[in-house]
Amino acid sequence: EHTGLVPEQDDPLILVSTLSGSFVGIGQRTGEIRWQQYNEPVVKVPLDITERSAPMFLPDPKDGSLYLYGAEFEVLKKLPFTIPQLVANSPCRSSDGILYTGRKIDTWFSIDPVTGEREQLLGFQEAESTCPLDIQDAIFVGRTEYNIIMVDSKQKERKWNITFYDYSAAKNDESIDEYDLVHFTTSSTGRVVTLDRRLAMVLWELDLDSPVIGIYSISKDGLVTVPFTSVAEGTLDNLLQ
Repeated sequence: EHTGLVPEQDDPLILVSTLSGSFVGIGQRTGEIRWQQYNEPVVKVPLDITERSAPMFLPDPKDGSLYLYGAEFEVLKKLPFTIPQLVANSPCRSSDGILYTGRKIDTWFSIDPVTGEREQLLGFQEAESTCPLDIQDAIFVGRTEYNIIMVDSKQKERKWNITFYDYSAAKNDESIDEYDLVHFTTSSTGRVVTLDRRLAMVLWELDLDSPVIGIYSISKDGLVTVPFTSVAEGTLDNLLQ
């Protein structure tokens, strides 16, 4: 659902990243989906069902934080490092005897803001077969793939590997101070609700079919992280009443 007709030049893009790997261009004020790209899921954690007693490493897709879950722990245990930090310090060993090794692969894309077509500009992996883009106002997007492999030095049959994808975006930007929208998402579905901060009214609601893990505005220097609040489904329903 979205309200009102706003010319595209008065309705700048926000880019929304979802857990399933979608990257969606949406009009800030109308909620109009202009285009959608489909990428690899943001996190991949292969599960070994033969090792049911082994703890599981669970990544937070929003920032790469790591949690440990297993029979040895009564609650989900948050580890004191993120996947990007592990990769930066690899190879390393934790105090409980887990050995870590990791790598990161960076790729640059240019994206046509109108059509969503993209071209790989720079990367160590073989480029996708896409048409070259000749666009004055192309959006330049950096995406990083983090891989970590872990083994328990005390029980060498216990091995894990995790893949995590992240977009390169500025965390603090003057443009965010002037940003007059507030975004709410649900933590388990793809619903997004956007309000106008000044008018105190709901502008639009969308369902992107997968939980939102990142929202970005576009500046002359690239992507800028836009804050959003994840709430329970019922809380979002109350907000819309």
